[in-house]
Amino acid sequence: MRLSLRAKFFAPIFIIVVVGMAALVLVNDRAVKSAFTQVEGQTMTLLGQSLAKDVAGSVVDNLKLLSSFAVTPALARAAQGQGGEAASELLASLVKGMTGVDYANVFDASGLCMASTNPAAVGKVKVADRDYYAAVMNAGKTDVVSKALVSRTTGKAAVVLAQPIRDAAGKLVGLVNAGMDLESLTADLTSLKVGTTGYAFILDAQGMTLAHPDKNQLMKDDLGRSEAGKRVLGVAGSAVLNYGDASGQHLLAVTRDAKTGWFVALEAPVAEFGAYADAATRQNAVIALIVTAAILAAILVLLRVTVLGKLRHCVDFAAAVAKGDLDRRITIASGDELQTLGEALSSMGASIKANLAEAQAKGREAEAQADRAAKALEEVKAIQAKAEEAKTQGLLMAANRLQGVMEALDEVAAELSRGISTVTASVEEQERRTAETATAMEEM
Repeated sequence: MRLSLRAKFFAPIFIIVVVGMAALVLVNDRAVKSAFTQVEGQTMTLLGQSLAKDVAGSVVDNLKLLSSFAVTPALARAAQGQGGEAASELLASLVKGMTGVDYANVFDASGLCMASTNPAAVGKVKVADRDYYAAVMNAGKTDVVSKALVSRTTGKAAVVLAQPIRDAAGKLVGLVNAGMDLESLTADLTSLKVGTTGYAFILDAQGMTLAHPDKNQLMKDDLGRSEAGKRVLGVAGSAVLNYGDASGQHLLAVTRDAKTGWFVALEAPVAEFGAYADAATRQNAVIALIVTAAILAAILVLLRVTVLGKLRHCVDFAAAVAKGDLDRRITIASGDELQTLGEALSSMGASIKANLAEAQAKGREAEAQADRAAKALEEVKAIQAKAEEAKTQGLLMAANRLQGVMEALDEVAAELSRGISTVTASVEEQERRTAETATAMEEM
């Protein structure tokens, strides 16, 4: 198949531009997705750190407030079985000043509730088997944060904060605790959205879920025992984790609070980031398509105006010269190689015309010389004819003369023949006579 110059020139450019733009879009798509993931991971990390700071800050503030109330004489007397009602009123004011706390209790050294914001708990609730009780009463710790448990005061899932109570002599006489409802903590996290479907959750140091949008996860370690949960529990400070499950790839930003040992995590599906990246890629593809069309159109116009149009003039000029129009002239004022080509073609046309005129003149001269040669040849032929004729006539005359001589010679030869015959006859006669004479002599 024969391709035009435009097709030969335009096709490679079209392929290069289209392939280049497609490669640019694909590379940009990967770069955008990587950038989205990286930026989102950094954003989620910062958000997780801020959330951990807020949650841990609330716990720390509550512990400080609880510690300040633990040194009041009213709570010390309540821990020793005196002034329980006054202590309960004091606890009510304490709870109002705390963040996310539903109740507060005072327990004696045996773990029995002596004062509470919930009157039904007084004298009935015992916590001697709780981990926070052992940490305060047996280990003598302060600022104790329990693991997730079901509160015996409210019957709800909670995390208990505990501080020791000492009398004026410094003797440990009991403890004061405050319960942070996990549902309230979860409600605060539920309002936090990461993208469209992302969410936040909190695990304690043992992998127990303290806060999660799905309330069925509370007080369970299912999440902590999962592969993603194990990776979360392995984080020492802050980290961004990638993991996959049946629903796809996920991005997980984890921050561990050193004070509480809690892990605050923000999770978001990578597919959601991919959707944003795909939207950006589609937009970039449209832009690339427009730019490609503009580039190709510009190349096509420039090719037609600056190259093909002038080449067409050159082709038309060459065709006219080939048909014999030697007076045709071409003018190209582009200041480039095409102008040089036009000037060369014009010079070639003029040169062809001059050479043709010279050839025609020499042809006419050759014809004249040929005519003269023909005439000379005719003259030579005439002379040769005359010479042949003269030669022929001379030969005829010589032949006639020779014939006369031959006839004379024939006559002489005939005479000689006759003479010889006569002599022969005479000889024969003489021989006969001699023979007769010899015979006669013999007879004699």
